[in-house]
Amino acid sequence: MSCITAENNVGGILPRSQFDEELVASEDYSNLLLKFCQRLQCHLPLEGNISARISHGLKHYLETGELVSKSERTQDVYQAGVAALQLFIQCNWTGPPPGAAASDNLHALFTSTDKDKAEVMMLLSVDAEPVYELLQYPEYLLFARVVFIDSCLDLHTEHIQLCNWWAVRCLWVHQQVLDERSATLSKQLMPLIERGLSRDALQNSDNQRQAALYIEAGYICLYYFQYDQARQNLTTATNLLGLDIKLTGMPGKRTKFQTFDVSQLILKVGYTGTSIAEENKLYPELDSKLLPRDVCLEDDTLLNQLQLTDGTQSLVTILSGLEHALLLALCVQVQKTSPVDNLASEEIGAYISCVLSSPKCWATHMMALLLRSQIESNSRRKVERSMLQMQMLTDFYSETACPVSDRLRLFHAVCLPPRWAIEKELADLLVKLGVVSSALETYTRWQLWNEVITCLQMLGRREHAEKVVREQLAIHETPSLWCILGDITRDKQYYDKAWELSGHKSARAQRSLGYLYLALKEYKECLPCFQRSVEINPLQSSVWFSLGCAGLFSGELELAAHSFRKCVGLDPENFEAWNNLSSAYIKLKQKYVSSVKIALKQN
Repeated sequence: MSCITAENNVGGILPRSQFDEELVASEDYSNLLLKFCQRLQCHLPLEGNISARISHGLKHYLETGELVSKSERTQDVYQAGVAALQLFIQCNWTGPPPGAAASDNLHALFTSTDKDKAEVMMLLSVDAEPVYELLQYPEYLLFARVVFIDSCLDLHTEHIQLCNWWAVRCLWVHQQVLDERSATLSKQLMPLIERGLSRDALQNSDNQRQAALYIEAGYICLYYFQYDQARQNLTTATNLLGLDIKLTGMPGKRTKFQTFDVSQLILKVGYTGTSIAEENKLYPELDSKLLPRDVCLEDDTLLNQLQLTDGTQSLVTILSGLEHALLLALCVQVQKTSPVDNLASEEIGAYISCVLSSPKCWATHMMALLLRSQIESNSRRKVERSMLQMQMLTDFYSETACPVSDRLRLFHAVCLPPRWAIEKELADLLVKLGVVSSALETYTRWQLWNEVITCLQMLGRREHAEKVVREQLAIHETPSLWCILGDITRDKQYYDKAWELSGHKSARAQRSLGYLYLALKEYKECLPCFQRSVEINPLQSSVWFSLGCAGLFSGELELAAHSFRKCVGLDPENFEAWNNLSSAYIKLKQKYVSSVKIALKQN
């Protein structure tokens, strides 16, 4: 299908029926955003911070812009917001690097000066947690946030039904460039998801569009520990696509020298009704030659893939890209809600094999290869392929053969990590294999200072680790760097500096100080530190656990019980928390039998 370009439209606005994130090429986003900023320039005030200026300018444009109706102007702003967010994703997730700098497209709003860049980074920080330091073109994200989050658009407008969902996507992308889960973003996301999945919002959407949105919601709920809601969302998506998904055993061979068949775990996928996998035009397939190469397993014993006795995988080849995205979401659900053992790895592997057997689009293929690399990193016979595959995935960012429009297709229905996170996983694997020096180079290149310090300490270079942190502090002081220095020196004054520098908003500063007191067995002192940390960010299950332990040791039994209840609420699989909760109840002379049963079950 040919793309509709901004040049073919006098106002630069694309018809809503044709403007879809899967059908517009990257260069069209750039042109659309450039023309919109030219129209917006005359509406911008001269004073105020960047965010306030853009917000004021957009509101003024919506009221008095050059286009005929407010409906068209609203659509114009909406499309500019989508374009900015997609360009940000291209820069930091999918690649290849864009030709035009952000300042070229947003020249009326931003300059390329360090002062403007620092202000953008500051405006994107949440709860004193900064965004990743090496973000490419954060201006795109800030612009998208102003459009979708600062209420410039009426999210209930009938002609832009997906506007609410783009607000969800914008916040979710923002969360992924932060180091930790943000309670503030979680509180913003959940009402938007509920509104976006309401009957009124979805009444004019087909089953595939609805399924994609439920898959996206499932990923977000999994991230914020809302496992029951995530399960409901993914079950709804499965029903909307009419799929019947079950794990089963089939006879087959796993090794080269196997002389008889044994039962192998596979995923069997069928349809509960009429198949909708004859692809509709919304999600066309991609030439497999444009996808990252699937590295073969070159082992002297194991086969590259299972060899089943009969053609039981015939259904797999007719699955669509969206159905592959659902299988990957279910795979991640298993990964996050199951204990780390061989059975869970086999189950995850069955989902991944199903997706990789018939590649359909770039995003699902990348995610499947990444998930396989993660589970194979713990296998002695497969760890080499895991490393080679991750290296290929990181190198593919700069490849230009696969068009950006194909890379963005179904991106939001696949929770693919950003580029630096994949590089970090590769470096983590190198550390596990003992190649610490090579991992250190990767960590240093991406300015992952926590990991840099860990590598230097593993290499016996503790003094150099402290020197590296002090050099970075001399360039730019951040609460995170002061906390890292405190971790190295075990000196509480540096955590206090981080706390003051953050304006008493850094959850990490108080968390690290609490851990220091806990290690010193000064339980009374660590209690207020942990309490302040979870007050700022209540999504820290490990801190709730530590607060509960400190409460037990110091005799604060009510506090301990409350903390362990919070911990198991976030992490229901934590049997130690269940056990400690039972201990707290016993000491409080409360009912504890159910807690003991759950602790035994989770152990």
